[in-house]
Amino acid sequence: MVTLSLRGQDHVGAEDADWLGPIRVFIRETLSNGGKLSLKHLAALLEVVWRMIVTQRSRVVTDDLLQAVFVQYQQRNLAVSIRTLLLRFFSQLYIQEHQNHPHIARSRILARWLASLPVQLVQLGSRNPQLSAQLLETIHPAAARGNKDLLQSLQKNACSIYDPQEGCVVVLPVESQKTLVQILHFLPAFPAELLACLSQVCNTGRVSASLATMLLRTVHLRSPLSGWSSSSQDVPVKDVDYLSFFFTTLTGFSSEMLRALQDTDEDGLLPSSTLSPLSVFATTLEQFLHHWDIVEEVCHCLDTLGSRAQCFDVIQNAIIKNLHFYGGETREQWLTDLLYCYSVTLSGHRANMGMRDIY
Repeated sequence: MVTLSLRGQDHVGAEDADWLGPIRVFIRETLSNGGKLSLKHLAALLEVVWRMIVTQRSRVVTDDLLQAVFVQYQQRNLAVSIRTLLLRFFSQLYIQEHQNHPHIARSRILARWLASLPVQLVQLGSRNPQLSAQLLETIHPAAARGNKDLLQSLQKNACSIYDPQEGCVVVLPVESQKTLVQILHFLPAFPAELLACLSQVCNTGRVSASLATMLLRTVHLRSPLSGWSSSSQDVPVKDVDYLSFFFTTLTGFSSEMLRALQDTDEDGLLPSSTLSPLSVFATTLEQFLHHWDIVEEVCHCLDTLGSRAQCFDVIQNAIIKNLHFYGGETREQWLTDLLYCYSVTLSGHRANMGMRDIY
């Protein structure tokens, strides 16, 4: 067992490096030889590593020691207690020390570890919610601090993390879901494929309506249409993707799901009647209420855009386009009447109507 006490020292002089060198070699070899260590033994070694990193203030020493710890961290089939201890070591070292110690902030090994966290989160998923929550406890502050390595990895794995079927955002507990939605505020960009995932996350009902509205509000705030300004030339959310995202969310279904519904056996439809020439799909009350909350938030977001008249025009053109698309050449008279009534109503009352009323 190796113990080392360096409390009360502001720095380690050159003469100390000679006798600390063998200790560092011992620690490096013990951690990186591929052997499994007991929890108590590993905890003692990590305490020594922490103190040597903080007191010696050398990037070379820091990376040398962290590389050995990282080798231990990358081992497969580690006990959960060992994995948790190693994760907590890296996390606390980054959160507590990196701002006060530039040599820690510039560590290449720490940067590699941070970049690996989103990948680990995807791989871990719901198999160990507690461990996933600990990963998020580091990902969130690192994203908030604008850590480049983590943000690049987060961007690369965003579609997997926010996948509407198997992503962490739908399989983890509510608190972790909330953290994942908060992390979206720091994501560098929202490409169309990610927005498609987020739209389905809102509509599938696998996150609460309150979290879905929080997600919608985040996307809205990151758009230049809401007044977001960025020092980068690349805007987080393009205008066309923004509108597409909100209209898809208003519809309640992705284009793929709509096509699937159109091909569904008619046994699943409610029959048309003299009052309603439409054959509609029945939905549960829970699904209806969930989507109603989402619709209200979408309309609120659209209602706050800079030019209300322009927004009305966009919505009107989108609805007219959809009515024409679904009607085609064989459009029935009731659909033509609906389009006419809509146009008359909007042109006559648009000044006094809210976005929610128009929808």
